[in-house]
Amino acid sequence: MSILFKAGTTEPEKQAAIHKMSSNSDFQPFDRWVTTHAGNTGPWGNPASISYSYVPDGTFVPNAGFGSGPSSLFARMNQQFGGNTALWQSKFDASFGRWDELTGLSHTHVNDDGASLHNSPGIGTTRGDVRIAMITLSNSNVIAYNFFPDIGDMVMNRSFNFANGTNSHRFLRNTVMHEHGHGFGLDHVMSNNSIQLMEPLLTTAVDGPQNDDIQGGQFTYGDYLENNDNNAGSTDLGNITNGQEVLTLALERPNDKDWFKVTVSPGVAITITATPVGALYNQGPEGGQQQPRNSTSINNLRVAAYEPDGTTLLGVSDTGATGQPEILANIIPSTGEARIRIDVSTNVNDIQRYRLTFNLTTSGETVVPTSFEMFRGLVLSGGLSDLQTSNNAYLSMRPGPVFSNAEYPIQLIVRSTTNVHTPSQLRFSVESFVNTANLNRKLELFNVQTQAYEQIDLQGASQTEGIVEILISSNAGRFVNATTGAVSAKVSWKATSATFLYPWQAKVDHIFWRLNP
Repeated sequence: MSILFKAGTTEPEKQAAIHKMSSNSDFQPFDRWVTTHAGNTGPWGNPASISYSYVPDGTFVPNAGFGSGPSSLFARMNQQFGGNTALWQSKFDASFGRWDELTGLSHTHVNDDGASLHNSPGIGTTRGDVRIAMITLSNSNVIAYNFFPDIGDMVMNRSFNFANGTNSHRFLRNTVMHEHGHGFGLDHVMSNNSIQLMEPLLTTAVDGPQNDDIQGGQFTYGDYLENNDNNAGSTDLGNITNGQEVLTLALERPNDKDWFKVTVSPGVAITITATPVGALYNQGPEGGQQQPRNSTSINNLRVAAYEPDGTTLLGVSDTGATGQPEILANIIPSTGEARIRIDVSTNVNDIQRYRLTFNLTTSGETVVPTSFEMFRGLVLSGGLSDLQTSNNAYLSMRPGPVFSNAEYPIQLIVRSTTNVHTPSQLRFSVESFVNTANLNRKLELFNVQTQAYEQIDLQGASQTEGIVEILISSNAGRFVNATTGAVSAKVSWKATSATFLYPWQAKVDHIFWRLNP
């Protein structure tokens, strides 16, 4: 168990009280829940569900070094709060809820059946894992004491006035948040150049958990979005907006990974920035030696982006030094949906907090064909305008003569120009289908460096209309004339085996290039 002292308590007074405790520890974080009302909580860094309850007045509080007696929580708090039970309980709710906002903990208020204190586990909605009581403590310097997991019970000193309304009852809220920090596994921390909630003397100079406190909670239970350790468990951030931030994130171990699903309009480029969060300060266990800690520079962040399958890589960035932001710029998911993975490329067995920022770029350009020619094959119907919009009006083609079996009997060449002469990414899209099986479709872009068409895709042609989009994110400028902005592509079809329909047809509805600077 651990004790919270009022401000001004002297060191001899603290030590005298500590010697009465039934247990003590020297390190932070100290422990975590193994089993709650919801079952086994799993390994360190795994989220946990904890219930809490207020014991009925008259529930006996055993002596843990500061006296014993029947709890008078309801009577005393209602007296201090003018009979407004909902008000003081709302401050407890807010205190537990603050830890929910920062960590992988999830708290639920339940009833309490008045079972004996400190040795009655939580049961569904009948009794909390953490049980809150109040008696008059024998040491007037002690505001409250709390047991570590798997007990977590909180005993408050009725001698104190918890109804002080300053800063939305910060005295009460900081007491509860501090005590429950012990209740889910944190020990006291000491710092001679910063203020932390989990210091042994209560302070109202800050509101709730601070940097070191948050690290302890997240190291023990993960951040508030756990578990999102793989693509299947990705946190869905929905339609993101320019400048959107996601705060209070953490990779609690070097093998942790955070996955996010994001959505933007097709063609919009996403820049993802992962910024380390922390501070340089001194810290150490209560009564122990303090050491400088730079929690900004624990592990080196890495950012990767994928198509929705979680394996088709759109880009990765691991160039920033430890403690510096990692930026992955101008990612363009093919359908507007991407999966973002944040992890670390170093191996320090410690927590790295961070925040995410998303910036969107729409300054790229989409161009459609301004001319076309049949290098092989014949046009049956349709024209240039049918290639420029997706409207179920097609350029229909049939095979032409070839000079070898290796040649494609339909080869459609399309051309255009763009104002983005040096693109960082290029996306080429074709909407098409064929009217028989056993056909292949090949996509090529004209490489201005080699002065030849370069294959970018080859696959079986579909008999149902569909869109194929190919993203070029490496040396995309090789497909654009840097002087004129000219671009050219070739779309070809040929039979892979005998076909039962001849002459077969290929139909194209829409072709475009999307280029981002």
